[in-house]
Amino acid sequence: MTRPFEDALREELMAAARRPPRRRLVPPLAAVAVVAFAAIVAATTLLSPDQAAADVEVTTADGRVTVRLNDTQNSPEDIEIATGDADLVVRVEGVPAGPSQIGRFVGEFATDADVTEVERLDVDGSTYMAFSVPEGWPGELTVYLGQRAAESEPYRVASDAYAVGEPLACSGTFGGPLAGVVDVLEGFEVSVQVFDEQQQPSAPLTLDDAMEAGYGDELVTGAVATSSTSLLVHVGRHTPMPAEVPEC
Repeated sequence: MTRPFEDALREELMAAARRPPRRRLVPPLAAVAVVAFAAIVAATTLLSPDQAAADVEVTTADGRVTVRLNDTQNSPEDIEIATGDADLVVRVEGVPAGPSQIGRFVGEFATDADVTEVERLDVDGSTYMAFSVPEGWPGELTVYLGQRAAESEPYRVASDAYAVGEPLACSGTFGGPLAGVVDVLEGFEVSVQVFDEQQQPSAPLTLDDAMEAGYGDELVTGAVATSSTSLLVHVGRHTPMPAEVPEC
């Protein structure tokens, strides 16, 4: 007497026994590394807003909120992220600036509040690395962040031409006669202002006109860059200001 069920089961078991054993697939080390790297990238992507804003310090003390840049590589987006967490309405606009102003604030504009309540901190000339406003300040603040200007693009704020990275840095011409700057200024569009005994400036002259008018012996008391190719040089017979030029 046949038993179809038992016979079929026996055949299946014997067939299974004859099959080669399946090997476990162990992922190679490189594959494990790729997976781990992908996980790290994913985590970094999720954390990037906080990390991007890590070099923008926002603190509250003595009734004021202070925003300080700790890195000149901050982007407008970095700063807006950090200030948004502090309930400040701040818009950051990148503007063309000279090398010494890149990554620094070069101005501000406020609406719906008194702009005089915005205090500049860490000031260097016309630029600053921090500002503060009263806690609960109701206004909307636009601050301008210096970014690299294109060739000959006008700067939003003129740079000290003797600052590090600027055209006359390390030239050794500060405090010397205008005639000694002529060769250094070759290739620049140069204007000259002559200051009289009362420190009143003349109307700007071209460099050639200033030399022809006999101002070659006047001392260079300062200079500003208004673009990467344009300079305004101050001359006079008074003690040059500023009194110190950054060392090279």
